[in-house]
Amino acid sequence: MKFSDLAKPKSPTESLQEKELALELQIKQLQEQALALSKQLSDTKAERKKIEPFTVTVDSLSNNRILLLADKHDKLLELFRRTPGRYYDGLNRNYIPLEQWTTFVKGLAQLQVKLEYTNGVGEAIANELNKARAKIYLHENKKLILIEILRGEDWLARQLQGIKKSGNHYQINVGEAWQLGEKLLKESNIDWDEAVKSLIISTAEKREALDKIATLEDIELPDIAEELDKWPIKVRPFQRVGVKFGELVDYRFILGDQMGLGKTIQAIMCSMRLKKELGKCRTLVIPPAGLKVNWTREINRLTGQSPLVLYGENPSKFLISELLAFKHEYTIINYDILSTKVKHSVPITTASGQTLQTQAQWIFPWIEILNALQFDLIVFDEAHYTKNVGSNRSLAARMLKAKRVIFMTGTPVMNRPSELWPMLTVIDPDRFPSYENFIWTYGDKYPTNVKMLRDSLKNILIRRRKKDVMKDLPPINRVYEWHELSAEGQELYKKAKQGLYIQLAAWNPAMPGSEQAITNLLTEIMRLKQICAMDKVEAIADSALELSDSDSEGTGKVLIFSQFVPVVNEITKRLGHEAIAYTGEYDKDERVRIYDKFLADKTLKFLVATWQTAGEGLNLQCANNVVFADLFWTPANHQQCEERAYGRLADPHPINSYYLVCADTIETWIQELLAAKLQVIEQTVEGLDVDRSASIANDLLKRLKRELSL
Repeated sequence: MKFSDLAKPKSPTESLQEKELALELQIKQLQEQALALSKQLSDTKAERKKIEPFTVTVDSLSNNRILLLADKHDKLLELFRRTPGRYYDGLNRNYIPLEQWTTFVKGLAQLQVKLEYTNGVGEAIANELNKARAKIYLHENKKLILIEILRGEDWLARQLQGIKKSGNHYQINVGEAWQLGEKLLKESNIDWDEAVKSLIISTAEKREALDKIATLEDIELPDIAEELDKWPIKVRPFQRVGVKFGELVDYRFILGDQMGLGKTIQAIMCSMRLKKELGKCRTLVIPPAGLKVNWTREINRLTGQSPLVLYGENPSKFLISELLAFKHEYTIINYDILSTKVKHSVPITTASGQTLQTQAQWIFPWIEILNALQFDLIVFDEAHYTKNVGSNRSLAARMLKAKRVIFMTGTPVMNRPSELWPMLTVIDPDRFPSYENFIWTYGDKYPTNVKMLRDSLKNILIRRRKKDVMKDLPPINRVYEWHELSAEGQELYKKAKQGLYIQLAAWNPAMPGSEQAITNLLTEIMRLKQICAMDKVEAIADSALELSDSDSEGTGKVLIFSQFVPVVNEITKRLGHEAIAYTGEYDKDERVRIYDKFLADKTLKFLVATWQTAGEGLNLQCANNVVFADLFWTPANHQQCEERAYGRLADPHPINSYYLVCADTIETWIQELLAAKLQVIEQTVEGLDVDRSASIANDLLKRLKRELSL
């Protein structure tokens, strides 16, 4: 701008704009001053309201409620609203529960409040607060703790789970005494029976001891150490801990270790310790039918004892006499036989003794006999078989009586909390007498009071997961279980075996053409193997489902291998939409698609494959479990399949490898030869040389020839 421009007169428009700007500035300043004055006035009012004392009148005490009269005030209203049990009648009258008075007065102390007591109500409140709030004592049956509420209606019921109201009293089982210790021992004005106090302290000490035991890595069992040293297997440290836990709860507990962690071994160890303690121990083992042979072999292998195996829906005279006369240390009966009902005719007689007619009743014949024998220990294997409360299996299990009982299951709760009740009511019927009360407290389809349920199970359930005991397990944990051929399978196997022996009798290794004869013999052996594999399809599918369900830390994916395409297809069909087959029937491009889908799709849990197509080259480390539906000719075949999941170069996480072997068949021999040739498992992990090339076929033929000549 030039100096000469300053002398120019302003236009009307410019002059008006300047006035508008000046006016806007003046308005803005006035607004700011008004805002400041408003804030100052508001702060002054708040400060005055904060510091001005106000009065609350304590008018009366009636039915354990204190009537307060007070004008409305923001801070006081906030205190009223956060007081439990406060009642407002809309006329500036507030009722405070007597139990909340001490806390309410502490809240008033933070405000400048003047309390005015009328009609001696202050003294009345003090007198009531000095009285006992409750009287707690032990019932004469020694199973219940009774709590008589002297003032305050629901304060106790809100704090304790499993508590019931009976007339003017509350009652709780002595097994839940630890709750009283946690909630009430620090409370004042409670009239305690010394017996209850002692019970609470002893219960709390026992729970603390169990907590320590359950988290130990190892513990010594000196009383059976010498016997364990002679076992053909190595007892793992966590297995000794499980047995010690059982001892502390008098061998009434759930052994809930994940599948593959040796629950059978721990149960047998418990039986051995009881024998040391009692001088004897008669043990009744109840597994599914398919596991009877597994238990028979394990008991014999570890203890040298031959268990008595019960069979038949009706107890025969021979078995009854065997039970009574010989008193075997171990007796085995499966769920389906135990739970079989038969009709029994009961005569109806008059007072004079005259028989009028007979009435048919359904009974469990085995239950009465087994209860009469008074077993020292009962072991329920795969105890989730008892989960359905209304089933005969569950009912029969609950009818059995024994001082000590162990429930073994890798999946204690398969779908809902209520499935625990059949086990819990057998272990502690006083704490868990009613199914209806259990589901009311803890839920049926959907769990409630989860923390309370976990606390209640601490002195009943011990559960270790694979990740908890990883360092105690070998990198590839091989588990062998046994399967008994079905009646149809036995018939097919018998016929095929006869054909093999006919050819074997004519075979002379020294004669020309013996190589072709060997090929024919191996073909016959393959028929035997396939018969065994097909007979195991349902058992393999069940095992795979359990492995997937119990793999809570992993993906739940399981690899299943067979050398027979029909077996692969049948297992896949049994497992349904969660399974996918991978065989040489698919071309290369289709197999790539199947492989990619299995890795990417979280709903696909099972890859069922032939080892010839999936045994090499695939990275399947998403799976923590491998199942073999049949046994291959060389250890190398099995190791290659295991390493699909183990992945020792990229991600060497431990895996579980399951072998289901048909008892008393050619598979038994193959398993023995495989186990011998696998040698030390760690050799595979460290990459040391093992016998990978030797086929067991020649050894098998020699053994068959030797058996034929006997």
